[in-house]
Amino acid sequence: MSPESTHSVTVSVARVDPGDSLQSTGRVDFTYTDPMIVNLHPRNGPAAGGTRISITGLNMNTSSHIEAMIGTNVPCVIIWRNDTAVVCTTIASMVGTTGLITVAFDGALRMSTESFTFQPNPKVIDIQPRSSIKS
Repeated sequence: MSPESTHSVTVSVARVDPGDSLQSTGRVDFTYTDPMIVNLHPRNGPAAGGTRISITGLNMNTSSHIEAMIGTNVPCVIIWRNDTAVVCTTIASMVGTTGLITVAFDGALRMSTESFTFQPNPKVIDIQPRSSIKS
């Protein structure tokens, strides 16, 4: 299926109370959208979590409920989305954990072709300057 296609469908609406025979039928155009992941950035972040991953693609705002995962068991918390991107924040995980990004659009799974990897947390070894003006 292409990312978006429109088809004409027949819709029937009926009231089903005893004794009622109200019914209406009509043809309407219905657009099917198929979300597609194209890219993600960055592709790695610290094991402590907190990395904002931008998952870009087509029809990314298709469903009413979306969830993102790194691999099969590390949630990535959705913080923002529009038609071309979903942004999620990583939670803490083990150093070396790696996996494709999977986004569930109302349960329909779409997977990235690139992986995200949790790296060792950065270490502060020095701070410069060591003094500052009083504020």
